Amino acid sequence: MQHALQLTDPLLAAHDVAPLDVLVSQANALPRLQSVILLTFALAATLMALLGCYGVMRQLVATREREYAVRLVFGASPGELGRSVVRQAVRLTGRGVTAGLVVVILLGRVLERFVFGIGTRSPAVLGAATAVMLVIGIAAALPSAVRAMRVDIRRGIT
Repeated sequence: MQHALQLTDPLLAAHDVAPLDVLVSQANALPRLQSVILLTFALAATLMALLGCYGVMRQLVATREREYAVRLVFGASPGELGRSVVRQAVRLTGRGVTAGLVVVILLGRVLERFVFGIGTRSPAVLGAATAVMLVIGIAAALPSAVRAMRVDIRRGIT
């Protein structure tokens, strides 16, 4: 390419000549790296949220096994116990999501540098994040709900 340019016009300075795909790739390298890092942190945060919700719900159910046994003795169905655990998880997750939305709205300017083409205060983005976190909270509560439904009445009451 440089040889062809020199033959056409010897006064043209041609340096750093490269195919267009290489130039575009080099120009997008830093934004791509930032996106990969942001995605990695987002996945790690999602996993930590899942594990945290699971741990909290497991502890709550473990400390309330006697109560669940008593409720079963007095006529509650296992399904009612499971639904109460899931409702509690939704309430706790809702509080966490609300606190997170407040932080995102307050720190939105800082985050806008890292996301391209998406407004940090976009209702669609905030709604999607809220929905994902609620699904994570419910999914993390399901094993604990099953555990609450399988409480042994004889062992729970002493």
